Amino acid sequence: AVVSTQSGHYGRGFDLSDLKDNVSDNWRLKVSNLRKVKNAILDYYQEVLELELVNFPMPDCNAIGEKNDTENLGRLLQLVLGCAVHCDKKEKSTDCDSALIPLL
Repeated sequence: AVVSTQSGHYGRGFDLSDLKDNVSDNWRLKVSNLRKVKNAILDYYQEVLELELVNFPMPDCNAIGEKNDTENLGRLLQLVLGCAVHCDKKEKSTDCDSALIPLL
């Protein structure tokens, strides 16, 4: 629900329809979903924003999904916030991103 709400605010939407629902405690499904989200974000940086991420340490989705690693989760959040800061509709996206913070 959060992804579908967000997708319209960034211009070209993220196609994350193949994310698994109700992953519960299954860390492998969480990792799979996290990888899909990370890859969609990276595609957005390249295709829409035309930005290259140089010297940015990529988040380790395995560490997030398996061990709830906050450092890597922070890196993933930085990627999401970077989309918000660099997109055409900054005001709308940062408002929506602010609403997401309590959910983390």
